[in-house]
Amino acid sequence: MEKTTVYIDPSCKRELEALAKRTGRPQAELLREALVQYIDRQRRPSLPTFVASAAVGGHAADDLVARRAAGSVG
Repeated sequence: MEKTTVYIDPSCKRELEALAKRTGRPQAELLREALVQYIDRQRRPSLPTFVASAAVGGHAADDLVARRAAGSVG
């Protein structure tokens, strides 16, 4: 493991200290865990969001299936 320095605002530091105290875990461990989770989320491609076609009483997933069946979506 390598040591590094991170600057955080005072309110974030207070929250981190409180969380460490509450959970009985070191601040460094909490920061490592949060950083790993953040990096993991950034690596994953985001999935497209579908807007439901509520105006016509349909569902976005149903609309996509129907469009694919009709050959209009790849």
